[in-house]
Amino acid sequence: MHIFDNPHENRIRAGWRLLLQFIIFLFLLMFSRLLLGDVLGENLMLVWYSVIATLSVWFAAKTLDQRRLREYGLEADREWVKHFLTGAVLGGVTMAVLFLVYLALGWVELIGFGWDRSRNGSFSLAFAGYFLAMCSVGYYEELWSRGYQTKNLAEGLNFARFKTKYAVLAAILLTSVFFGLLHAFNPFASVLSTIIITLAGVMFAIPYVVTGRLGLSIGLHISWNFFQGGIFGFPVSGVSNRISIIQIRTSGPELWTGGLFGPEAGLSGLLAVMALTGVIILYLKKTGYNLTPAAGFAGWVDKDVSK
Repeated sequence: MHIFDNPHENRIRAGWRLLLQFIIFLFLLMFSRLLLGDVLGENLMLVWYSVIATLSVWFAAKTLDQRRLREYGLEADREWVKHFLTGAVLGGVTMAVLFLVYLALGWVELIGFGWDRSRNGSFSLAFAGYFLAMCSVGYYEELWSRGYQTKNLAEGLNFARFKTKYAVLAAILLTSVFFGLLHAFNPFASVLSTIIITLAGVMFAIPYVVTGRLGLSIGLHISWNFFQGGIFGFPVSGVSNRISIIQIRTSGPELWTGGLFGPEAGLSGLLAVMALTGVIILYLKKTGYNLTPAAGFAGWVDKDVSK
């Protein structure tokens, strides 16, 4: 029995690929922290994380997976751009609706604007840095959690006695749980926040699995984070932002608002994720997708990655 390699594919098995890629990413992450410390600042460090995440996935793709980087949902075309813009609109609209509901219910109080609280520098520059950071987070978390992990895990589980659709469903579930657990260490995290972020992982995975593209997932993730923290002033997974356009004080019931963690730890966030998942499914069906895994998503075709 071949425990480490798959002789039919002439490469190591999916579990080892996932483990080695994770080790490479962690090594680059820790090395960067030791080398750079706090020199780059919080926003630029997040941008740097997107660089090392891309490098780790590219290296694993070429040496372990025998794939090109673009095969993890980054094969950009007109459809990819359309999906990206759709995701960006959905994320912004969702956060706007949440904010208006909170405002109507008296759960938030407007206390000012970001430029009033900006210190030691230009508000515009700080705001641009935050936007760039949220773009980086949305990109690298989707490339890594959905693009790399979901695809490889679906392949690894796609064996004779386990049908492809079940392999893909299991991959979505497992990677989403891992995604939720990673956020369980954020400030003010709770059991409910971990569950909601796990469900958000499923939400992000559906368009990737169905279309084979990360466009909608990346657009939605970036927009969700940026509008949440950069426009409406909510904490983003436990991290607050002093220079959001709208500055608020949340006073509603924590069970619904999520308190200091933000909407992703409250029942309002749960409803938002569930509703948005439904909207995504309707959009995919309306644009001609059958809600089945994209062709070859959990399969393997031997190829020359040097081309």
